Amino acid sequence: MTKSVLLKSETTEVEVALYGAEPMAWRVGGTELFWQADASIWGRTSPILFPVVGRTRGGEITVHGRPYPMAPHGFIASHEFSIVAQSESSVTLAAADNAETHKSYPFPFHIEVRYDVGPGRCSVTFVVRNPGPDSLPYALGFHPGFRWPFAGGDKGSYALVFDQEEEPMASVLNKEGFLAPTKVAVPMDGYRLPLSDALVSQGALCFLNLNSRRVRFIAQNGSTIELRSENFPHLALWGKTDAPFACIEPWTGYSDPEGFAGDITEKPSICLVESGCEARHKLDMTFWATK
Repeated sequence: MTKSVLLKSETTEVEVALYGAEPMAWRVGGTELFWQADASIWGRTSPILFPVVGRTRGGEITVHGRPYPMAPHGFIASHEFSIVAQSESSVTLAAADNAETHKSYPFPFHIEVRYDVGPGRCSVTFVVRNPGPDSLPYALGFHPGFRWPFAGGDKGSYALVFDQEEEPMASVLNKEGFLAPTKVAVPMDGYRLPLSDALVSQGALCFLNLNSRRVRFIAQNGSTIELRSENFPHLALWGKTDAPFACIEPWTGYSDPEGFAGDITEKPSICLVESGCEARHKLDMTFWATK
C-alpha cells in the first residue's frame, strides 16, 4: 500500500505521507528545507493540527455540556488520508469523521489537503467541509519545522521579517500549555525579529491577529524561505534549545486561555462552518537561494 507520495517540479521535490497528510520533505535543488524527524528531539516534521490547536482544559472539549477527550493539537495528524486526485506535481488528500473520531469530536466533517509544487515552491490548501446539520466548530494549524540553519551560517544570524509593522510583544503559554493573560516582549527591530535559541526555546511565542500575511525566514547570506498565508490570523514560533530546527506555524486558533471553561463554540478564535458550507485556508512556501 502506498504510504507517501512524491511530487516533482523541475528541481523541486515534496514528499507527503498519507498518514496525517504530513509533508516529510521539501527539497529545492538538492537542499532539504524541512527538519527530518528525530524522536529523541522532536519526532514530527510538519504535522497538521485539527480540530483543535494547542491544549484544552482537562484534556477535554465541551459540546452541549458534555465533555469529550481531546489530545493536544487534535487527532488529524494520526489519521490516515486517502488520495482524491494526483498528478506529477500535485495531490489532493482527504479524511472524514468516523466512529473513532466521534468519541472525541461528535461532529461530521470532511477535510481535504491539496499540495501543489512548482519551481522552488510548495502550496498547501486546506478545505474544511461541514456535511452535518449543525455548525462545525474547529481550529486548524500547520506546524512545519524548518532546518535552522538551512543555508549555512550561525543560527543567530537568521531572522524572521514581517511584511507589516507588528507589536513587539507575543502571547505565551503557561507551564500547563494554556494561553497566559500577559504578553512578553520580543526583540523586534522594525519589521525584523532576530532569532536565537533563547528566543525560540522559551515555549511557543504566539503572534495573535497579525497584520502581516507574509513572513520571511532569512539567512545571513540572503537565502529565504517565504511563508504567505490566507485565512490564518495567527502565527507561532517554536523550537528547542540547541535543536537544528525552527517551527513557524500558521494557526486559526490556539490553546484554551487560562480559566476558559466554556463550550467549544465559545472558545476565542474558534472557526464555525455552517451546515453544507466549507472554509478554505492556504499557505504558500517559497525558497530562494543566494549563491
